[in-house]
Amino acid sequence: MNSDQSEIFCRSAGTTHVGAVRARNEDAFLDEQENRLWVVADGMGGHDAGDVASGLLIEHLHGLTGNTIDAVEQAVLDAVANADAAMQEWICSAKSPRGMGSTIAMLAIRHRQCVCVWAGDSRIYRLRAGALRRLTHDHSEVQELIDAGIIDNDAGETHPARNIITRAVGAGGSRAPDARRYNVESDDCFLLCSDGLNGVVRDAEIAEVMQAGDPEDIVQALLHLSLTRSVSDNVTIVAVNAC
Repeated sequence: MNSDQSEIFCRSAGTTHVGAVRARNEDAFLDEQENRLWVVADGMGGHDAGDVASGLLIEHLHGLTGNTIDAVEQAVLDAVANADAAMQEWICSAKSPRGMGSTIAMLAIRHRQCVCVWAGDSRIYRLRAGALRRLTHDHSEVQELIDAGIIDNDAGETHPARNIITRAVGAGGSRAPDARRYNVESDDCFLLCSDGLNGVVRDAEIAEVMQAGDPEDIVQALLHLSLTRSVSDNVTIVAVNAC
């Protein structure tokens, strides 16, 4: 990891949209540029429960502090555990007998390092020197098939199980999120998104749009591209440019 302890400045923007088909938006996001913390959450659980789940997760992550990468990672994991408990309490109140849960894709930057925390199939990408890299690894049935060599990435895009995730916050007994750290360089561009985006926009297209560099331009262009393809899911996008 880069030992440079100087703080890095970031510009960011985010947006969420119900999409072209659904009546309710169960996605939520957090864009805390000054705090250098960003989150995308995709709720699930049917009528009412999905947006409650993502909302509870965002509520617990809002305003988290931590001056070091170690501190902020631990604060996020603690907040996720508390959000999970709050979801279980909500379920036990019989408001959601079907259960509820939410994906999470969280990025925090401290001192030229970042930590990604995720569960489910919401993603974090990084564009560096024109090359796109996905920093998260989907927790999904399709990803397990790809990892096992049973199908390839192209087949996964149309597989009937592509929307079935294997890990989430809440959802009853799910494992803890994964966490991974990376170095951050000036001019790195990060993108957090729910599967509503990457379900209709290919990675190569995402990379092309991210070349624009300006976070607001990126999120609006990707949202427009999704809507022109009649995205059936909710779509949420957060772009972060490290300066």
